[in-house]
Amino acid sequence: MERVKEASFEERHKMEKAYKERLKTMDGKLREVREKERRIAQMERLQARSLEKCSRLQSDILSIKQQKVGPLIPGFATVGHSGAPKCFRSCI
Repeated sequence: MERVKEASFEERHKMEKAYKERLKTMDGKLREVREKERRIAQMERLQARSLEKCSRLQSDILSIKQQKVGPLIPGFATVGHSGAPKCFRSCI
């Protein structure tokens, strides 16, 4: 601010123009960051929904397999520590 007080009219005009340009640049960057943040939040919501649906499908598949095949194969209904058979743990 000291520089502005001591500067001539021309210098003040130059500084004002430079500050306005800098402000315009920063506003553009801020808009880009906010848009990126919005897209990331949207992707996180979609990922959470997908994982939930994947888990539900895995449970349904396991239930169907246990109903159809489980009684025929001893130990098939046994699940690992994750609550799903080994073949489904990769999606969890």
